[in-house]
Amino acid sequence: MIGTCERREGRAAGRTCEDMATAACTYVGGGLSVLPAYRDRKCPALGTWKRYQTRLPTKTEIRAWFANRHDALCLVTGAVSGNLEMIDFDFAGELFEPWRDAVEAEVPGLAARLYLERTQSSGWHVAYRHEDAPEGNAVLARRKRPVAEDEIVRDDTGRECVVLHGKRYPVMVDADGTKHALITLIETRGEGGVFLCTPTPGYDAVQGDLCDPPALTAEERHILLRTARQLNEYAAPVINGPTTNHPPTARRGGSSSGFRDAAAR
Repeated sequence: MIGTCERREGRAAGRTCEDMATAACTYVGGGLSVLPAYRDRKCPALGTWKRYQTRLPTKTEIRAWFANRHDALCLVTGAVSGNLEMIDFDFAGELFEPWRDAVEAEVPGLAARLYLERTQSSGWHVAYRHEDAPEGNAVLARRKRPVAEDEIVRDDTGRECVVLHGKRYPVMVDADGTKHALITLIETRGEGGVFLCTPTPGYDAVQGDLCDPPALTAEERHILLRTARQLNEYAAPVINGPTTNHPPTARRGGSSSGFRDAAAR
C-alpha cells in the first residue's frame, strides 16, 4: 500500500504543529531539506532560507519553527536533498493521465516506481531522485487560453485576471486586441526550488514514500521530462526570427522544448 513518512511511523498524516515537527524530522532523517511553509502562498515561512539550499536543518531548528504554529511544510529540491526533483501537474492535473500513459508506453513499470501525491488544487506531484546533473526549475508545458470579457476580474492592484480552477492568471492582450491567459500545465521543481507536501492539509500521498523517493537514471529522468514536453500546447512568438515556408512537425501538444522558470517557489 502507500508508504508515507507518517504511516511508516505508524501514525496518520497529522495536522497539529507537533505532527508537522515529527514529520519534518523524519524527512530530515531521509536526507531531505524541509522548511515550515505558508500554505496559501506556497513558500517557506522564513525571512531567509537560502542556507537550507546547501545544508539540512537541525532538529532543534525544526522544533523551534513548528512551535510557532505553522500548519504547512515544504521540501527544498536539488542537490541538498540528494538530487530530489518534482514534476508538478497543475490546472487540476489535466495532463497527468496522458503523461503517465505515455511514460508507461515507453518504459513499462517506470511510472509505478515514482512517488505520487495529490495537491490542494487537485493537481499532482511526481517526485524522485536522479543521478543527472542538478537543474533549476523549468516549465515543460503551457497553454494559451482565450479569455472572454465576462470572465475577467481585477486583483488588488486593479490588474485584469481570470480565475481558473481556483487560481488567478493575469490577462494578456494580443496585438489584435484578443485577450488570453497563459496557463502553466506542467513544470518542475529542481535546484533551488521548493514544494508543499504531505502532511500539509490538502496534500495526500497516493503512491510511494516521500522519505525514500526512487532513484532514477539520467535516461529515465529524460524520458519523464521529454514525455511532459511533448504535451506542450504553446510556442512563444518569434520576434524578428527566421521565417520558413514549412510548418514544423510536432506531436499532439506542439513544441517539445521546455521553458525555463528561474524563480524558486
